[in-house]
Amino acid sequence: VTPDSPPFPKDQVIKFVTNYLPLPTLILLVFGYKFIKQSAMVRAKHMDFRGVCDPDNHFADWKEEEPPTTFWGKVWFFL
Repeated sequence: VTPDSPPFPKDQVIKFVTNYLPLPTLILLVFGYKFIKQSAMVRAKHMDFRGVCDPDNHFADWKEEEPPTTFWGKVWFFL
């Protein structure tokens, strides 16, 4: 390190910014949206999860897929 060299190399500064800038940006965007839209946080105990994961009625609207008839359809189905 010479007296004229910067305290941090440029590539370290770029890595630091690209790694740590998204977190405060996310927090600012989420709380900014909540402030502008004036929406409240809802606790999980107050949410209605019925129908989202109902083990009794999970496969009620399940339909069997017809097997593919074309070559590329069979390849896609295999994947």
